[in-house]
Amino acid sequence: MPYRRLLLPNGGGPFVEFGPVRRPGTPSHYHFPLGPQAPSGPTGPLNQAKGPKLCHGLYWARPINPDDWRPIVPKAPINGIDLYYESHGDDSAPAIVFAHGRGGNHMSWWQQVAAFSGEYRCITFDHRGWGASIAEHGSPLRENFVADLTALLDYLKIDKTFLVAQSMGGFCCLGFALAHPERTLGLVLGDTTGGVATEGTLAALQNTNPPPDGPARSLAASFIEENPALTFLYQQINGLNPPRGEDGVISGFRLKDGPNVESFAGWQIPTLLIVGKEDVIFPPEVIAEVQKVIPGSRMEVIPGSAHSAHFEKAEIFNGYLAELFGSVLNGSAAGAAAD
Repeated sequence: MPYRRLLLPNGGGPFVEFGPVRRPGTPSHYHFPLGPQAPSGPTGPLNQAKGPKLCHGLYWARPINPDDWRPIVPKAPINGIDLYYESHGDDSAPAIVFAHGRGGNHMSWWQQVAAFSGEYRCITFDHRGWGASIAEHGSPLRENFVADLTALLDYLKIDKTFLVAQSMGGFCCLGFALAHPERTLGLVLGDTTGGVATEGTLAALQNTNPPPDGPARSLAASFIEENPALTFLYQQINGLNPPRGEDGVISGFRLKDGPNVESFAGWQIPTLLIVGKEDVIFPPEVIAEVQKVIPGSRMEVIPGSAHSAHFEKAEIFNGYLAELFGSVLNGSAAGAAAD
């Protein structure tokens, strides 16, 4: 990342742009004045940035034109809240929306954004009540997910998109795909039923008994043992979420009014279900019941991962995504989904 932009008025002077200083061959500390009397020519190893500069600690700064500025904390004013989102990659590229789970937020998808933003426009966001998408305490959350995603895509002027969900995000992505199949290029349900409520899925859920909290609820035991730093990061990401009280998410997966067999009549959206082999919340046998309901869907089980395959086994997870995206864009998935 060459730099990140912040809108900071410099004492009534120009707006400034900040970025990391540590680069090959450069010291870690410079200090240049920034203001009306600052030098405007190239100065030292930071001459990549034209105009007056300030560098202090690990960051450099230069004046920028506010008209060219994209906020580092973008929010979409939709449905009565300011929904936090990020857009990475070329705005004209095919879009992918990543919808996080109950224990995550937009940051959960860092390994997917890094992998796909070179060829796709990657949209991450915080569901209302999570991360920086602040919602009134006690207000409905899950019930607004589909409307929020629809409004966000309208706000960003994205007509069609791929959808990738993890756990709770399945409510959002599957719900959107059912409501707007014409806007859905493909659907990936990661470690989630999406709320599908058939006799088979609900019966299979009765046999699950995950731990109430802690990393063992979402991560494989082998991952926790071998990756203490990533396990800590996983918990820290969750720690960025505000307190919500009862959010209705866990109970929502067991409601009988979710999508059923009739909901998928005429379904033609290329659909991939991915589940960690050690998932104790939605074990593979639960996801297999979901696959029976979605016409043309495919299911992949990832060994060595649990309820967060996108995080635990990102390379394998991303490989399955790339395969689906490529087949859709090359025109080879539509027929398979319709079979």
